[in-house]
Amino acid sequence: MTTTTKLTSRWQTICTVGYDATLSVERTEGSPSKARGGVCLCQARISGKNGLRGRKINTTGWPNREIGYAFALDAETLARWEKIAGGQK
Repeated sequence: MTTTTKLTSRWQTICTVGYDATLSVERTEGSPSKARGGVCLCQARISGKNGLRGRKINTTGWPNREIGYAFALDAETLARWEKIAGGQK
């Protein structure tokens, strides 16, 4: 499966979706709980050591952000995110 996004070692937002209450996002120490709800940014990057990585960020705007842990991202999920992004343009 091929992807259309040229990924680098920096996090890139692939698509933006409505926040899902089942999204597992851990709040960082001292972060406000006001970020519950809003939108979810689906981000991806290439990690030299771990390959393709993904993460989700729940945000209602700066500074209310909850950044989830990075996870192994497969090409199928990345392609699904790109398809969602295609409908947003």
